Amino acid sequence: MGFLEGFAVTQEFAKQLGYEAASRISTGQELFAVGAANLLGSVFSAYPCAGSISRSAVCNASGGTSQVAGFVAASALLAALLALCPLLYFLPKFTLAAIVVSSVIKLVDFNVAVTLYKVKKNDFAMWFVSFGGTVVAGPMIGICMAVFLSLAVVIFESVRPQITILWRAEGTGSYRSVEQDPKGVFIDGVFIMRIGASLYFANTAYVEDTILTYLEDISEIKKVEYLVLDFTPVTTADSSAMHALHKMVAGFRARGINVAFAAVGTRLEKTMRRSALWDFVTDEWYFTSVHEAVLYCAARQHRPNLNLALEREIESAEQQLHQASERVKQLKQLRS
Repeated sequence: MGFLEGFAVTQEFAKQLGYEAASRISTGQELFAVGAANLLGSVFSAYPCAGSISRSAVCNASGGTSQVAGFVAASALLAALLALCPLLYFLPKFTLAAIVVSSVIKLVDFNVAVTLYKVKKNDFAMWFVSFGGTVVAGPMIGICMAVFLSLAVVIFESVRPQITILWRAEGTGSYRSVEQDPKGVFIDGVFIMRIGASLYFANTAYVEDTILTYLEDISEIKKVEYLVLDFTPVTTADSSAMHALHKMVAGFRARGINVAFAAVGTRLEKTMRRSALWDFVTDEWYFTSVHEAVLYCAARQHRPNLNLALEREIESAEQQLHQASERVKQLKQLRS
């Protein structure tokens, strides 16, 4: 915790003083410095040391800009301890506290708090807890509270990933959230959903329940025969997620709904192949994009025995023809 406190002070002063290397502070070098100081101090039975927010703020407010300032401050402190203790004994503690507070207050950037509140309330809550804990109980408690709250937020968001219903943007081949694009259209018999985070044991049940709930509540699609899952945001998945997906696909097939996987990344594909999920779903139901999956599902409604390879070849030829047509139009415009 002492290292975290010192490193936080280092970053803050590097930004305030405009150091060129502020964004490239070496955590290894900082940790080595703190470790070396404590190792040397242990030989002489010294107290454990770390970067101090209060002393760093006082040093900065006094005009110190290098390590020499720390040496001078340590020398002055040693002289005061040896010669001035009787004189400082009756000095009220709030006098010393006023010096520290007047220096530390410059480290607080309230504009950042306003920005965090506007952008995301969770980030503002973490800032507020960290600031309040530091003021009330000290830097160590404030940092601990911020760390635990950050972990809690990360865990909560990963356990409840965003599940988005997609529909086709009118007149295009792209698919957007129903909340982002109010003018989209559903594809008859095809239900499209995007999973917004990586899958692991803690969120697979939530994902499955949410998909089932959306399928039951959707009324714009008369009869869902195909479910297209967009895996674009999903980078990794564990064995529990593979088992849950296997069970979910089997359950939907039993209800007469085929499941198509779209935009599966390289890492996720390797996991699926190792878990045998890939073979269970079969190559027929893996697609490089949502649009490709939708075209195939829509075509199967009219041609149940559709050949996947032939359909993809036809689609590729149509795309090339469209590109050639656009190129001809551009050349004609240049000529005119």
